[in-house]
Amino acid sequence: SGTLVGPRTVLTAANCARNGAGLLVYFGEHPVPATLMRSPYFPTKPHDLAVALLEEEAGIDPMTVGKSPEAGAKVQLAGY
Repeated sequence: SGTLVGPRTVLTAANCARNGAGLLVYFGEHPVPATLMRSPYFPTKPHDLAVALLEEEAGIDPMTVGKSPEAGAKVQLAGY
């Protein structure tokens, strides 16, 4: 799994595949070829991050990233 963070960039975990691996990223039933680039610190440091660089735009809007919450604001965190 991953999150579309740019028109051609998916943020995912470095343990998903080897560095430079070719893969297909699915948006619904639409597969898009991509290349996985892992963090240069993985696995020697706890940076389990990678980006899948898409060969074409995903065709959907990327996840929006908001501003940091103000002090005292209620927030909801989710993860897996």
